[in-house]
Amino acid sequence: MCFMSTTIVQIAKSLGVSPITVSRALNNRGYYIKKETKEKILKKAAELNYRPNHIARSLRIRSTHAIGLILPDIKNPFFPNVASSINKIANSREYNVILCSSEGGINKEKSEVSTLLNRRVDGLIIIPSDCNNGSDTYKQLKETNIPFVLMDRYWRNINCSYVVCNDIYGAYLATSYLIKLGHKRIAHFSGSMIVTSAENRLKGYKKALEEYEIPYSEELVIETDVTQESGTRAMEIILEQKENPTAIFAWNDTVAIGAMQAIKSKGLKIPEDISLVGFDDIDVSSLLYVPLTTIHQPQDELGETSAKILFEQIENKENPQIKQILLEPELVVRNSCKEVTQ
Repeated sequence: MCFMSTTIVQIAKSLGVSPITVSRALNNRGYYIKKETKEKILKKAAELNYRPNHIARSLRIRSTHAIGLILPDIKNPFFPNVASSINKIANSREYNVILCSSEGGINKEKSEVSTLLNRRVDGLIIIPSDCNNGSDTYKQLKETNIPFVLMDRYWRNINCSYVVCNDIYGAYLATSYLIKLGHKRIAHFSGSMIVTSAENRLKGYKKALEEYEIPYSEELVIETDVTQESGTRAMEIILEQKENPTAIFAWNDTVAIGAMQAIKSKGLKIPEDISLVGFDDIDVSSLLYVPLTTIHQPQDELGETSAKILFEQIENKENPQIKQILLEPELVVRNSCKEVTQ
């Protein structure tokens, strides 16, 4: 048995009004309609279980009222938190957000971009998985004239809109805080250098060491990804060295949590034996068995600002302005660090 959906024409015929009057009442677009007429139309639409045809509407107005969001990893709590703030702005404009994950791979990212373009989204927000290889995606977006904004990271050597945290300054804050506590042998668990946020946090770490005349040591820098497991492995490697570091600066909180687990499993204590600083300030960081000192990224502002810039571009597609926003981080001191005496 086939059930036909209710149409505007059927509602109009049942009430003896024109379809255009029904359309205006349902869409609430500001046209004057008598209050009693509008109430009758809305009541009849509810009785007949009317559902708007979004596909037909999108073809008519050339807008799907949807934007795409591509994240590199949906398991890391930082990214869903940012996605939530984007969704808030989108919903306030009656837009839907289509969420995709590149799983940290450039080919998967390209595939997701193509999928979203085929679904005729009005714009894209992308957290790049590989900041060295954005040219193909950039060319595709420019050829289709789709507005887009990069977030948290940016493509190297491509001039486009992005919103990022001041990662160099944030890492400098973390490292200099440890140095001021008396630490000199400070390890850094970095991210992959194909990611600008990881590269810039390494720069901030080096900047603090140089400013305080502490020699940089390659053996104290271990590359990780974004997972707890990589933080655990990095910590195990560091603890195999002849001389343990007195402090660790991890490039994100998830990696720091993994390091924390390895420290505990080795019978060591935080901060008595090793001090630990993360980056991001995800919600769980304050709830750990040792609350984590970390660098706070303004996650809500990151997502909201990215969404607002995207909607500005959607509304002005013919003459979009490139905006590159740098948000300032803050040091959040909790219980995972202690002062040491040399």
